[in-house]
Amino acid sequence: MVKRIIQATEKEIKVPAGTKVLLWEDIGSFETKQKIPARRKFLIAENCIVEHIVIVHGKNQKAIKQTRHLELGRGSRLRSAEISLGAAKLEWQSNSRLADRADFTKQVLFYQSASDELQVQDNYVFTGLGARGQFSVSGVLSGAARARYFSDLAIKAGAQKTETRIDLKLFLLSKEAQGSLLPGLKIAANDVKAGHSASTFRLSAEELFYLSSRGLPEEQIKSLVIRSLVDNFTGHLSAATSRREVGKIFASYFPEQRQ
Repeated sequence: MVKRIIQATEKEIKVPAGTKVLLWEDIGSFETKQKIPARRKFLIAENCIVEHIVIVHGKNQKAIKQTRHLELGRGSRLRSAEISLGAAKLEWQSNSRLADRADFTKQVLFYQSASDELQVQDNYVFTGLGARGQFSVSGVLSGAARARYFSDLAIKAGAQKTETRIDLKLFLLSKEAQGSLLPGLKIAANDVKAGHSASTFRLSAEELFYLSSRGLPEEQIKSLVIRSLVDNFTGHLSAATSRREVGKIFASYFPEQRQ
């Protein structure tokens, strides 16, 4: 699998038919001198195998806003991993269309702190026969951070035999943090398997007291939550080199997460 680094100013990324490629995309702190395009399009032709890693850094504290469009071709397989770490304000819309027998797996992990704001709208449209989609989102909020994450699955009339699911989880690590999750289903076909879930978790005063009484300080408790999510996220990456590189990024952002 050939690694291709997406340049900061690229507006359209094409993957030719039958290609095996690792797409690596950095947005944020490594693009401070270049303007990020308001729209970015991904065109993946038929029978491709693609792994796509997207990293949004927020250390420069700039607002990041982008609308993204993806066309996943017939018989192509896409594994996507998106990481968002502390952008001061992130507005992200992603529109994906899946053709016949396309297979799309996507996992998202975001962390917001202080007064960070995150607003995401994911739209997945299944247009082809026998397409598959598995989407998982885990978010962590601390400080006075705010997050709204909406995700819609739309299955068109011709997309029979579709199998898809979206699962959203949000962990609130402070009293001031607030977030909302909203999955949606719009089904026009009658032979499909589709589902969704959304869960929000907040460490209660009782839980913090119990764990503290067992010798764990509050910051360590919160660190364990983050570490668990990071380990789960990196464990799903297929290439060992990708796991190492993503692990280094997490370690630089969370020094306490280093081995």
